[in-house]
Amino acid sequence: MGILDFFRKKSEQYVGIRYSATGVFGYSFCSKNGEAFHVMCPVVPNPDIYLSGFRQKLIHSRFNGQLTLFPGVRRDVTDESGRICGSYIFLSPYEFCITAEACATVRLVDGGWEVWEEAKKTADIRRIPQERRTRFTENGCDMEPWFEVTVTRDASPALLPYIFAIPMLGF
Repeated sequence: MGILDFFRKKSEQYVGIRYSATGVFGYSFCSKNGEAFHVMCPVVPNPDIYLSGFRQKLIHSRFNGQLTLFPGVRRDVTDESGRICGSYIFLSPYEFCITAEACATVRLVDGGWEVWEEAKKTADIRRIPQERRTRFTENGCDMEPWFEVTVTRDASPALLPYIFAIPMLGF
């Protein structure tokens, strides 16, 4: 058994489906058991981004995609009461960290991101190649599988919403 097979047996697989409709955009992450997480925002300048799943409802307020990136720049995520629950912190063009009740380092790799807790890889997010994407319409939304996500079963539960929101909130 190779290292990739070992990683897959001790992990969960998800597909991230990108969706859009008039005025809204987001990703829905589904496993064989149905939707586990979604992240969405209205299509307006500096939108609030809503994260929901894994028994949490979180918000990143006033997203700024044009933010000048330098070490220490952060995107804070709050709960519904406005309490900061976690952050994405820019470290370099190829790396940022997530801080919540646990911490992880996220590395940009070809086709996606790898998430590391301490020295252990706990998640892998990869873009699905264009030729493998099949567009469809459901409930008035244009949809398309966009990401394949693998998360180890021992990944810190506090980090799960932040891992799944990387395609929208990561640097």
